[in-house]
Amino acid sequence: MAGYYFLDAITAVIAGFIYTINPYLPLTICLLITMISTFLVTKLYEIPINSDIQKDDSLTVNKELKLYFKKTISGFKFILKSPRLRSLILFSGLFVSILSIMNTLRTGLLNDVNISPEATGTILALMGIISCYSASRALSIHNKYRNRTLAHLGLSHSISLIVCGAVVLLNFPKFLTYYLLLIAISIQYISKGPYYALIKQYLNSFCNSDMRLKIYSANALIESILRTVISFFCSFILTFLTNAEATLVLGILSTITTLLLLSYMSTRVGLKPEEYTEKDIAL
Repeated sequence: MAGYYFLDAITAVIAGFIYTINPYLPLTICLLITMISTFLVTKLYEIPINSDIQKDDSLTVNKELKLYFKKTISGFKFILKSPRLRSLILFSGLFVSILSIMNTLRTGLLNDVNISPEATGTILALMGIISCYSASRALSIHNKYRNRTLAHLGLSHSISLIVCGAVVLLNFPKFLTYYLLLIAISIQYISKGPYYALIKQYLNSFCNSDMRLKIYSANALIESILRTVISFFCSFILTFLTNAEATLVLGILSTITTLLLLSYMSTRVGLKPEEYTEKDIAL
């Protein structure tokens, strides 16, 4: 995961300078890379655990889709029965959705305070390195905060959104605005760094390998649905609000929602192993 953030930092710098040549050039390059990635993914197939078992070439696309949906539905059934997984997946859906939306709003905020595209690329590259470092410290963060880890990550990220929006709206002196904005964005990237590794670890707990794949599929589907809903909501409020106002509203709403989710999770996640019920364990 740390390597991903390092590459993300490099591409942020490149994108910032390419944007000055032609604003559509980064989008075109991203589209081409996405098309190449999609083609490569279609060439992948699952390698059986038992090497003696060969890939079943008789499966058509329709049969594979039916098998995928069957596994996903099976994962949903287990999730609905498990209070722990329900809590984790709801939290994950909210957190990942906010991360996704902020990729757009964050650039708008930097532009609103007259930071050039080249400087924006450099800043985001530095933030990527910060995420890279915090991702490498995921285990240490978990060991320090234990069952309060998600609370620290979620609340620090949500509150930093409020700070970002408020700082731009209050129109502080330029130096102070830059300083506070960069501190708030740094907190967002510090929270983002270890999150994916930690949530994967938490989702893996008490699950066998077969159920783990089903949980990942269900989690990805729920994240996509919530990301779509929140994206439409942000698109709507941006029709009559500025970037800073939208970020402030999003920060307030995400902080309230995170607090409610953490209250719901308090009796369902972070318990001692013997305190979980059979519904939370897939043998």
